[in-house]
Amino acid sequence: MRTSTTGLFAAGVCGALTVHLTAVPPATADSEHDLRHDQPGLETVGAAETWDLNRGGGITVAVLDTGVDDSHPDLRGRVTLGDDLTGQDLEPGDDGYGERGTGVAGIIAASGHGQEHSGGVLGVAPDAEILSIRVTRDEDASAGGEVSDEALRRGINHAASEGAQVIALPASGGEDIGDGEREAVRHAVRTGALVVAPAGSALAGQENVLGVGAVDGDLRPVDGGDGEHVALRAPGTDIATIAPDNGYTRLSGSAAAAGFVAGAAALIRAEHPQLLPGQVSDALVNDSEVLRVPDAVEEAGTIAEDIPLYDEDLVPEDEDPLVPVWGWWAGGALLLVLLVALAVWLGRSRSDPYGVREAAGEDPGHPAESGQGRATRRRRGRRRAHRATSE
Repeated sequence: MRTSTTGLFAAGVCGALTVHLTAVPPATADSEHDLRHDQPGLETVGAAETWDLNRGGGITVAVLDTGVDDSHPDLRGRVTLGDDLTGQDLEPGDDGYGERGTGVAGIIAASGHGQEHSGGVLGVAPDAEILSIRVTRDEDASAGGEVSDEALRRGINHAASEGAQVIALPASGGEDIGDGEREAVRHAVRTGALVVAPAGSALAGQENVLGVGAVDGDLRPVDGGDGEHVALRAPGTDIATIAPDNGYTRLSGSAAAAGFVAGAAALIRAEHPQLLPGQVSDALVNDSEVLRVPDAVEEAGTIAEDIPLYDEDLVPEDEDPLVPVWGWWAGGALLLVLLVALAVWLGRSRSDPYGVREAAGEDPGHPAESGQGRATRRRRGRRRAHRATSE
């Protein structure tokens, strides 16, 4: 049954907070790791089947988590580092920065590296941009700790102010949520952002938030993903993804599942930018229990059929033109008079361009004769007089 975003909830289950990270050796110049054939989760959701339409280009996904390593070759050039709201003020490369956040970002938008991107891993939307906003610490994330209400509120508002079209929240504990976070979510939705939260996040149980649970390789719910208020599920077991310091890892839990859904939302937003967040959410759910990107994109196309790219009702009608009709007629007549005057002036100036004849008292229309012409006329006159006398 389709679930509207006005009633999307996810249960806060402690199991959903557990994030399992298994290290994979970092990529080196001598040995590129091609893990693309070891990504069954990507095959399960069918993301590659829609890449002939788009790959998420032009869409920004805000990752509110432990930070994203912007130097990783599979994401290089597509990560914007936002605020660190944890109070630690860490940067990529610092110890304790970005383990889970980098992994989630890789599931969303990794594009591989090397010749023809043959190394590394691929995300659901390989051309999407990532906005990293650090709202929790890695040690808190691994222990299932809570995100401070203030950090979460400020993080959501920051993502909305930067124009993120999709906001992926962290999988964090806590049962209570304040009015500040609720208002931040409402503000983000008003700006056009779809908010995605892993099961276990306190915000996953709020209006306008798409709650996501995880499934294993056999599509069985895991880590609390069978909560009655989870709207959609996605792969969340041993997902190959990127790690800080050019490394690779495997991520498990609802945070990984939410990464798949956030990436799919980016593909839909790129293909149908006119859709509202609730409509994107409806297309993703699409009566499905587990995310299937081709079905979601097809459903989004159906929803978008009768929706223009812009709201014609919001375009102001120009009832009173800046220049009235009589103004155009008057201007045209004046232009005609000026053209006639110009033509007359040009005609006169060409007959005596420097005014020499006029200064000599001659009629410009009858140019003065040369000396030779006058002598010729005198000789002709004398011959006529001589003939008359002889006669």
